[in-house]
Amino acid sequence: MDLRAISPHTPPHHPPAPPPYIPPRRCVNQQFKFDHRKKRMVTVIRLESGGYRVLVKGAAEIILNLCSTVETADGVAPLTADDRKNIDNDVIMQFAGLALRVLCLAYRDFDTEQSWTDDTPLAKDLTMSCLVGIQVS
Repeated sequence: MDLRAISPHTPPHHPPAPPPYIPPRRCVNQQFKFDHRKKRMVTVIRLESGGYRVLVKGAAEIILNLCSTVETADGVAPLTADDRKNIDNDVIMQFAGLALRVLCLAYRDFDTEQSWTDDTPLAKDLTMSCLVGIQVS
């Protein structure tokens, strides 16, 4: 896995992505507010194409362990133990060394409606989308 694209010290090697699609409020099916014990928040949206997407944001070291795949420039790929170790050492620790709080954004798609009453079964087998370092003042 080429981690240069997400390293804080390496400029991106491809043009910036278009602005993200922000679903209308009516597309939000369920929202689980930030839980400090789980160190994450979860939002479920209905997709225009049908089905549902579970969006998860939280502490990188926690969310990374809930991911089984990762988005790459070539599509979605399995997330191996070596990948996790490299992401932790090469990205998360570098961001943390710059005094940045590191968040992981991940998702999971479902073809059909699920029981949206508990976020625990929804927040597993996720696809890691990106890591974000934020400065906390």
